[in-house]
Amino acid sequence: MDNWLEGFGPLINHALQEIPVEMKNLSIAKMVNINEQWRWEAFAHLLPMQVTVVMASYLPPTSVVNDDKVF
Repeated sequence: MDNWLEGFGPLINHALQEIPVEMKNLSIAKMVNINEQWRWEAFAHLLPMQVTVVMASYLPPTSVVNDDKVF
């Protein structure tokens, strides 16, 4: 729901399908694995390729807690 991906606004506005309720309040930090890499399998299917390509150019957040919402 937050606007953290420059030029796209909230990612929920780009969703290809209904976002599962349990994902709507997840922080962006929850989409990163223990190796601090994006967990693409958890969300890439919900977004258009153009969004994921831009997202891939962003470094995932580190283990520091981040309250930004994914969708």
